[in-house]
Amino acid sequence: MLRNVLGTLNGLAVMAIAVGVIRAPVALAQQGTGKPALTVEALLGSWRLERFEAVRDDGRVFLPFGDSVSGTLVYLADGLMVVAYGRQDRPIPQQPNSPTPVELAKMVEGFDAYRGSFEVDVARGQVTHHVKGAFEPHVTGTDRVRSVLLSGDTLILSVPRGPCWWELVGQCVAGEQIQLRLTWRRS
Repeated sequence: MLRNVLGTLNGLAVMAIAVGVIRAPVALAQQGTGKPALTVEALLGSWRLERFEAVRDDGRVFLPFGDSVSGTLVYLADGLMVVAYGRQDRPIPQQPNSPTPVELAKMVEGFDAYRGSFEVDVARGQVTHHVKGAFEPHVTGTDRVRSVLLSGDTLILSVPRGPCWWELVGQCVAGEQIQLRLTWRRS
């Protein structure tokens, strides 16, 4: 019996060493750049939205939802994720159980939420959200790729450059490309 236990422990030790050797080049490469190693484990938990910004091609930044944003992003160990965020100053309808069409449109403006699974691409420094359900139905079934910058309890997710979208009309010029950057703090 002792021989079996020792054999199992040796096998586990060999696996642990092998995993360490396989992961070491990635960790060392990222340490050489001054960036902490991006891992699934590093993302796990809940995050609170601190800043939502848009970056123009010329580098100028604007806050699409103003200074008053809130949101939660959660990554679970089983590979599931959920995110909900928006502007805090969305209007409250005069009759909450029966908002007018204009009030309803203003409530929807400045809010987003979706859920799904996620996977981390360490080599590219990215996380992909595989959307299984969303506030905006056309987003369901899509993948949302985010560049990741992780430093201590701060997580910055950057959305690839794309055209200014409907909610930001008035803040962008038609055809202008912007990059969205969301800064999260560990909850």
